[in-house]
Amino acid sequence: MRKAIAILSILLFVLALHATSYALSGNIVVDGKVVNYNVPDVSITVDGNPFNTYGNPPLILDGNTIVPLRSIAQGLGASVNWDGTTQTITITKEKVFKFFIGKNYATVDGNQVQLPAPARLINYDTSYVPMRFLFESLGYDVKWIGDKYLIQVTSKTPDPQTSNNVNITSFSSTYANGVYTVTLKADGPLVYQKGILTDSSGVRVYFDFDNAINAVTNKQISINQGGLNMAYIGQNQLQPAITRFVVSMSSSLLYTITQSQDKKEFDISFNIGSPSQASNNGPLIYIDPGHGGSDPGAIGIGGIHEADIALAIGLKLKTLLDNGGFRTMMSRTTDTYVGLYDRPDQANSAGADAFVSIHCDAFDSPSANGTTVLYYPNGYNGDTRDDKTFAQIIHDNLMQEINTTDRGLSERPNLVVLNQTKMVAVLVETGFVTSPTDAQLLTDDNFQWKVAQGIYNGIVQYFNELKSGAIKSTIS
Repeated sequence: MRKAIAILSILLFVLALHATSYALSGNIVVDGKVVNYNVPDVSITVDGNPFNTYGNPPLILDGNTIVPLRSIAQGLGASVNWDGTTQTITITKEKVFKFFIGKNYATVDGNQVQLPAPARLINYDTSYVPMRFLFESLGYDVKWIGDKYLIQVTSKTPDPQTSNNVNITSFSSTYANGVYTVTLKADGPLVYQKGILTDSSGVRVYFDFDNAINAVTNKQISINQGGLNMAYIGQNQLQPAITRFVVSMSSSLLYTITQSQDKKEFDISFNIGSPSQASNNGPLIYIDPGHGGSDPGAIGIGGIHEADIALAIGLKLKTLLDNGGFRTMMSRTTDTYVGLYDRPDQANSAGADAFVSIHCDAFDSPSANGTTVLYYPNGYNGDTRDDKTFAQIIHDNLMQEINTTDRGLSERPNLVVLNQTKMVAVLVETGFVTSPTDAQLLTDDNFQWKVAQGIYNGIVQYFNELKSGAIKSTIS
C-alpha cells in the first residue's frame, strides 16, 4: 500500500512539473486571425527556478520566440500599463519601454529601437513580445536551450574584469572668452542619453552615460557665474551601470556638445555672454501655438489634438525665453480660437523680432513621421527677409535635442503666418499626431521640453550671430 502511494505521489509530481510548461496546441488567435499552433511546450527558468506565466505560455511564431509581456514584466518587478485605444503597452523599470501591437519596433525612453518580431495580441487579450529583447531590456541575460525548449534567464552580475563598462576618470572645467566648458574623460567610448528638467528652482540638463562607472573623486564643480550654478556627477545605478552628469542653471542657456573622435572625451560648452543674461529687455519673440478653441487642428492617435500639443510646447518655450531675458508674446495661452490673420497682425503691430509658430503634422498613413521646419522663401515676391537662415538655425538646434526623423526644411510661400509676417518667421511641424511613435513622444512632457529647448537654443544662436555681425537682419 505504501509503495502504491509513493508511486502515485511521484506520478502526481511529474504531472505537476509537466503542467508548469503550459501545454498549448490547436487553434489560437494571433492579432485577430485564427492560427493552428502545434509546437512543443516552452518553459522558463529564472536563476534556476521555474517561472510561472499563469496560463499564458511562451510561443514560437514564424521562427521567433515570443513571451507574455504582462506576466513576465510584473514577475520581474516592472510596472505595466495597457492603452487599448492606441494598443500600446508601457513597461516601467528604471527606463520606460513602449510596445505597439503589430509593430516591429519599440521605444526606450522615447528612442525608437527595432524588434526582431512585432508585438502580437494572442487570443484577443494577451500581449506578447520577442523573448530576448524583453528579458535583456529588464536587465537579464537570456539563453535559448533548443533541445529542451527552455528559456534560461539569469540575473546579470557585473564582473569588473570582463564587463563592457567604461570608467569615467576625469571631471573638470575651463573658462575662456565667455565660454564655460565642462569636460568628462573616460577609458572607453562614452554613450549617453540626454534630458532636461525645468521647475521653479531653475533648469537642469542631465546626461546618462550607459555602461559607465563613475571613478572620479571630485563629484561637484561650483560655477556660480553667468547663470550657471554647478555641475555634478554620480553613479545613478549599477546594473546596468549608468553614470549621471548634471548641469544646473538659473535659466536655460545655449550649449554645444562635442566629443573626441574616439568618444572618450565629452565636452559641454555654455556661452555665458548670450542674450539669456539680459533682464527681460532682449528681443521680442512672438510664440504662436497653432489652432485652438473651436479649431483643434489635426486629431491623432488616441484622439490627441494638435492644438493641445502646440500650446503645451509653446508655454514651455515661453518659460525658457522669459527666464532667458527675452520678451515674449503669445497668440494664445489657453485653449481659445485666434483668427489666422490676427496672429501675424499682432506680431507686426508689436514690432516682434522673430515669429515662431508651433504645429503638429498629420497624414493618412501612420508610417509618416518626423519633424519639419517651414519658412517663407528668401526673395520671393520681393520679400527681403532671410528666413532660410533663421529656419536652418532653428532646425539644427532642434534636431540636436530630439531624436525624431529629420524631414529638413521646406519652403511654404502660401502660409499666412509666414507670408504676412514682417520679421523672420518659421513654422515648426514638431511631429505627426497620426504616427504611433511620434504621438507617444508629442504627448510626453519631457519630450515637449526638449522641443522647446531646441527652439530656444536656435533663437539664442540666431540673436548671438546677429549681435556679432555674422548674419544680418532685415524685415519684409
